[in-house]
Amino acid sequence: MVLGPAEKRAQEYLRSRCKIDAEIETIRKTMAADYKKQLRRSKIIQYDLTQLPEYKAVMQAEENHIKKLQEERNRALFLIGQIRNERYRTVLEYSYIDGMTAEAAADMMHYSTTHFFRLKAEALHAAAAILERMEA
Repeated sequence: MVLGPAEKRAQEYLRSRCKIDAEIETIRKTMAADYKKQLRRSKIIQYDLTQLPEYKAVMQAEENHIKKLQEERNRALFLIGQIRNERYRTVLEYSYIDGMTAEAAADMMHYSTTHFFRLKAEALHAAAAILERMEA
């Protein structure tokens, strides 16, 4: 099955939200490393950096970014959750939420890779219809 423009749009919508958990984890690790670095620079171990206005602003901006990423992930999960066919939902979750390769996802579902790709195209068709209704 060839993907049309609506299906490609749904694919890109879901792809852009793929692996958000990994991105959030990276941000949190960076925040922790920055906090430790700032503590070392302050030369006062007991000093609470969260009381510095500029540090508070940076931390708040990072937390806001994390919240936006979580909202995007939740929108993708909502879109997938609206699909009635359980196999379609599973295909999209494995592909776009869990970030699995087609081969690994097909193996998990006990399908051939060819059948998995066929299901994925059908699932994207269903997702495209729902995405259009969501944005209308």
